[in-house]
Amino acid sequence: PVKRSNAVVGPLLSISEISRSGSRPESRVLKQEVIPAPAEISVDLHLPERAAVVHVYALRSVEGLPLAVEDMYFPADRFGDLAKVDLNNRSVYATLEELYDAHPEEAQDLVSAGAATRDEARLLGINQGTPVMRVQRISTDRRGLPVDSSRVAFHAQRYQFAARSRRVAA
Repeated sequence: PVKRSNAVVGPLLSISEISRSGSRPESRVLKQEVIPAPAEISVDLHLPERAAVVHVYALRSVEGLPLAVEDMYFPADRFGDLAKVDLNNRSVYATLEELYDAHPEEAQDLVSAGAATRDEARLLGINQGTPVMRVQRISTDRRGLPVDSSRVAFHAQRYQFAARSRRVAA
């Protein structure tokens, strides 16, 4: 089967920032550690194989309802102290801006459908194998340096992705 992709231009927002006005976004960090980068993450972040990365694994909720399970990886040589910062109920992007002046400015997202793993299902309150929306993101800062590589599984009934497209003359 042929996979098609289209470019979408819009604002770059974190999960905390996309929550609707008036809602209460919550973030519970489940893991926060420095680990050797998995191979795919090394490539995404332009790091040597198995270079140290800060790994943050979190459950994002809105109004007390689980919304997303997020796996984030940051180059430890730039953001090593991020492993020690309390990121519970705190925007990671805002923290990057405050501590490192490195708010992600541009991102490439790959959006696809998938089936919830056992851990994702448990955290999102759904059955294993239930459809989820997956987003793989690689973001860069204003200097074009990689900031993070993340994998997010969204509760498909609680999150929608909206895109606006315009036909461009060939």
